[in-house]
Amino acid sequence: MDSIADRQFRALAVGDSQSRRRLIVTVAGLLAAGTAAFLLGLHEGFIFWIAGSFAVAAVAGALRAGVVPGVAATWSVSLWSYTFPPLVGYVTGAWGPASRYSYPRMAAFAYGSARAELRGGLEASVTSGLRLAVAFGVVGYVVGYGVRRTVDRAVASG
Repeated sequence: MDSIADRQFRALAVGDSQSRRRLIVTVAGLLAAGTAAFLLGLHEGFIFWIAGSFAVAAVAGALRAGVVPGVAATWSVSLWSYTFPPLVGYVTGAWGPASRYSYPRMAAFAYGSARAELRGGLEASVTSGLRLAVAFGVVGYVVGYGVRRTVDRAVASG
């Protein structure tokens, strides 16, 4: 038998399946919009993806989709931002140092080829991107969950 604490922990950690599906659809829509914008030349830059990552985590909290799916969704947005631009540059052959096909970074350095840039983006998404996803995922989840609780209480009180 599951104890109440076990059920509460499971609900917090992994949420329910319907909420996870909604989160997946939300993230897929965000990534599809980002892909279309990038391919049309409307790339907004790294700040947009930081805000998008935090928003995904807040949506996970508001939907009560679970912290782990929220962090995973946040990391998938981070992974996209680090790997999609170099992948497009690699496939099209349009890559150049410090171009829109480079992944976002704080230091002003670039790799010597599109393939190296793509590998660097994958490496950065696992190291920096994963840390960013955990931090933004947890904080964003708490914010979204808090907003949801506040709204639920306001609706219940009249």
